[in-house]
Amino acid sequence: MHLKSILIFFLVCFLTDTMSEGLNAIQIQCFLKLVKSLRHYNTEAVNKVLKYFRINEEYKYNCEDKTYVRAFEILKFVVQFNKLCDNKQLENLSIEEVELISTEFNKLADNEKLIDGDQYVYLISIIGKDVGCENKLNDWSEKIKSRYYFEFGDVLLDALRYRAQIKKTIIGEIENLNENFIYYIVNDHSTDEINEKCPWLLK
Repeated sequence: MHLKSILIFFLVCFLTDTMSEGLNAIQIQCFLKLVKSLRHYNTEAVNKVLKYFRINEEYKYNCEDKTYVRAFEILKFVVQFNKLCDNKQLENLSIEEVELISTEFNKLADNEKLIDGDQYVYLISIIGKDVGCENKLNDWSEKIKSRYYFEFGDVLLDALRYRAQIKKTIIGEIENLNENFIYYIVNDHSTDEINEKCPWLLK
């Protein structure tokens, strides 16, 4: 095999292995739960959970940040990587879509990384078409009026819900997700035990 062919082969293998699938609902829920946990996990524990999710790059977690700032920052970080629960059968947002939403969200958000209902209506008028939800914008806007403030994760999950309705795909959202899976990982429960107690991690 010629040197050029070998280099191309290894480049393709590298990109295939590292290219992010983006974020789906299960992943968003898990990472939000991690940084918003009442147990207030430290940097070491957060990185331990990320490693379990096959994200080996160290994350500079700041537990002193405000809750919704922590949520915003970790979702921006994890979207870069292939990770546990990547599933092509579940509706997901690509890395480009998450970056688009985060950029526009950040322009509107206050210091706590929250936006109000009017700002959210404006936000989806910008991103709705780009994330494939143009036909659901009226429904989406009506829902917004019933709430007071929104964090970044709310926007991502809403985009997934409405796009799944349009495309008739599976969102995979976990109802009433608790944070036990974090406790099991941080306290070194075996993979088999974690999978038995949290089968949705195998999706």
